[in-house]
Amino acid sequence: MRSRISTLGVIAILITVLIITSSILSYYVISLHTKYSELRSSLNKEVNDIKGLISNALNNVGSLLERLNTTLNVLIGNVTSLSSETSKIHEIYKELQELKVRLQELNESLKGRATVGDLRKLMNKIDELEDIVSNAATISEINEVRKAINEVKENLLRLSSLMEFPAEIIDATGEVVVISSKPHRIVSLLPSVTEILFAVGAGEQVVGVDEYSNYPPEVIDAIKEGRIVNIGSGWYPNIEKILSLNPDLVIGVDSVVSHHTLKEIFSREGIPLILLPDKTLNDVITSITIVGRATGHLEEAAKLTQELRSEISSLRSMVIKYVSEHGRPKVAIIVWLNPVWVTGNNTWLNDLITLAGGINAFVNVSGWVSINPEVLIEASPDIIIVTHIGINSSEALRILKDFVGDAYKQIPALSQGRVYCIKGQYLDALIRPGPRVVQALKILIAIINPKILGLEPEEVPKDISPDTFKIPS
Repeated sequence: MRSRISTLGVIAILITVLIITSSILSYYVISLHTKYSELRSSLNKEVNDIKGLISNALNNVGSLLERLNTTLNVLIGNVTSLSSETSKIHEIYKELQELKVRLQELNESLKGRATVGDLRKLMNKIDELEDIVSNAATISEINEVRKAINEVKENLLRLSSLMEFPAEIIDATGEVVVISSKPHRIVSLLPSVTEILFAVGAGEQVVGVDEYSNYPPEVIDAIKEGRIVNIGSGWYPNIEKILSLNPDLVIGVDSVVSHHTLKEIFSREGIPLILLPDKTLNDVITSITIVGRATGHLEEAAKLTQELRSEISSLRSMVIKYVSEHGRPKVAIIVWLNPVWVTGNNTWLNDLITLAGGINAFVNVSGWVSINPEVLIEASPDIIIVTHIGINSSEALRILKDFVGDAYKQIPALSQGRVYCIKGQYLDALIRPGPRVVQALKILIAIINPKILGLEPEEVPKDISPDTFKIPS
């Protein structure tokens, strides 16, 4: 009997424990459910807030595009001297309208999930429009259109900042490079890339650079202090050293073949590598925008590119006015003397020669090519600019005279001694497709058409460096 009572007591205790445990579990389940509901509600609110911001930004962009379209219509109606440029503006006008519709559709159907590609395409078209208008319209009309353009750009930047990361970057290869979060350990493979990174404000994120990266001065200081590591040659860097830095982004350029190989190697390691376009002057501007977007400094990059475009546009206007009265001399840029290599078209140096008021003597070839004496004699440049490191102008003149023999008398640049050598930081500014492009342009103007900058030809030394020549403001 006692045994049965004891058994019943144990069962009663177990039932009581189960009831209590069940009550406790029920309490925690209800509590967890409540917290989950609160969290989900909070997240939904945050998501909706972000969607609302993006939606408002999209609406702002749409409204401003409408205003820009109206301004363009007035411009097209007022300017009768646009000739072939009118059709280009009409074409971009149409594309802007289509992009506006696309953004509105995204706003309505996707609640703000516009892609970076849409914004990039819109920004590129607006930049292209700004260039065409700068060439074709009067000052008052340019200012009116630019005012509308700048408002669109400002709103696009605000919209882009809401969608900053993950970033989808279309690099020079046409491939999409996805950067999941803002990079904090960036490796630069070339000096031009390093200069762009620091120019857009991403210097603190750089942990590795090539052996020739020496600008801005803080790069050298950071290397000495160990905050930035020298990875060796930019063409054939130390891969193990790069990997030891645990980079979350590597940046190279399209023209260096080995960088394409590095892109494949690092992709297998899960490290994104962007190849920047580096053939033309427009590529330089595009590269700055790409680096700004990839590093989380799009606004700084946009400000820099706008400043560069404005300065280039002002200089171009001065040059066009001058050469319309005085003509354009033939200019050769020789990048190496043994053997002789020259700059052809499809290069940023070719674009700079044209902007500086010259004609590239080797515009009939593409890229950088080696030439024989007959080709130099036939090209017969009026001015020769040498970028061979460690050579002065008198040495360059002697080497080129020996190269063509007595035929040097047929070449104005050699017979008249108009051979210039660019040195030091001025040389770096000229041969690197980076943010010092305006400085490079002014150097070429000083050589080719010095009077545009208020200089007499004899004021420009044959050996041009920061020690021998101050670039006019």
